[in-house]
Amino acid sequence: MSLKKSIMTVLAATALFSPTSFAATDYPTRDIDLVVGYSAGGSTDILARTIAPYIQNELGGDQSITVINRPGGSGEIAYTEMARAQSDGYTLSMVNMPGVINPIIERSPDYQLDDFTFLGNVIFDPTAIFVGANSEFETLEQWVDYAKENGKSVTVGNPGRGGAQHTSFERFLMAAGVDVNNIPFNGGARSRAALLGGHISAAVMGLSEAAGNVKSGDIRVLAVMADERSPLLPDVPTLKELGYDLVGGSYRGLMAPADIDSDVAEKLRGAIADMMEDPKFTAEAKKRLFMLNYMTAAEQKDLTDTLYEDMSNLWDNKPWVEK
Repeated sequence: MSLKKSIMTVLAATALFSPTSFAATDYPTRDIDLVVGYSAGGSTDILARTIAPYIQNELGGDQSITVINRPGGSGEIAYTEMARAQSDGYTLSMVNMPGVINPIIERSPDYQLDDFTFLGNVIFDPTAIFVGANSEFETLEQWVDYAKENGKSVTVGNPGRGGAQHTSFERFLMAAGVDVNNIPFNGGARSRAALLGGHISAAVMGLSEAAGNVKSGDIRVLAVMADERSPLLPDVPTLKELGYDLVGGSYRGLMAPADIDSDVAEKLRGAIADMMEDPKFTAEAKKRLFMLNYMTAAEQKDLTDTLYEDMSNLWDNKPWVEK
């Protein structure tokens, strides 16, 4: 066999047994699905639809990123689907922390954290406490006093049992010594609709979730669970200012199934990092009240360890579902 034929034979064999290494060079060559484990119109869905065209642009080519909603189980349905998806880079998922962690603490879901490859965090969406524009409550202190007197007759909506907003609000209720009727909805959009319709007296959502309604004056924010006031809503106090040493909310980013080709994963991580530097994206993020909080994949993974400990402590002291 000639030298040329020998080389061609080796190359053919390499292509046969290592297809992903060649595919990674041209990735993506077809459209990508971005799975969202929450309903359309909620904060995670809004973020996904906002970032999809920017990531698509950073990846290059003509391929589209299509948002697919898989609501249910506070994200568990989508996370389970991701754990079983092909690790070819064409099925990605939004990931909410601690939302992805809490099912693991409370029961045995059909996924574990090592079923995923983290790609980077995009925002921190602090939990905020909202009332309707016509509510009698102008301050959080007024609401707390009322809730202490009326207890379970006070109805508060949240985007889903065991999610970031629900669990962070439970921590606040413990600190405030309040016990209310905490009502889970299938996503923030439905909780927001119930608040706007006057069916509940208050709601806890991510700050960005009600951005449009806050700007239009339909919803009032009583407090936000962040270290500092949001520069986007500088008049809204933090819980820390009001005497509650609490920070809580949802870290939102992206992940892929485990065993994704390392070159494909790095290309995706690079696209996310470049998006975070795009002035057009940062301007749109400000408009939507997104609090940008970029983390590398390694930082994102480290965050799961911290949040797992925090949520385990909450579960031990005040489980968010009956054991």
